[in-house]
Amino acid sequence: PLNILGGTGIIILMVDPKQLLLPGFQFSFFAVGSILYGYKKIDSLLCSVFPTLQTLGKCNKYIYQAFVVSVVTTLGTTPLTWYYFGYVPLAGILLNLIIVPAIGIFVSGSIIFLLFPISSHSFSSKTEKNPSGLHG
Repeated sequence: PLNILGGTGIIILMVDPKQLLLPGFQFSFFAVGSILYGYKKIDSLLCSVFPTLQTLGKCNKYIYQAFVVSVVTTLGTTPLTWYYFGYVPLAGILLNLIIVPAIGIFVSGSIIFLLFPISSHSFSSKTEKNPSGLHG
């Protein structure tokens, strides 16, 4: 996975070398790289410290995994955040537990509405005598 990330970075930089200096490029690659490199390490560390994490139910496991990804991503992007903004907002770790699933639900709902558009005619009354909506 890190080879794919590196190859992707090389391709992007071959097309546009200036991307290397842009914060968006840097944050994206730091975030994905930290997830690919650090998730298993932090997960095994937490499971060794808290053995009960290995027996979580499906819903709790999802929350736990989101928490670990949030921690790893925050740790991975901390140097850049500090450099560009001068501080590190640690509240983001907990806020991501709410915001990331909410965005997932929003995007999924948006895709459903794009695939299956609801027309205004489906909400109109079947007994309406003037379908044009004009009075007179």
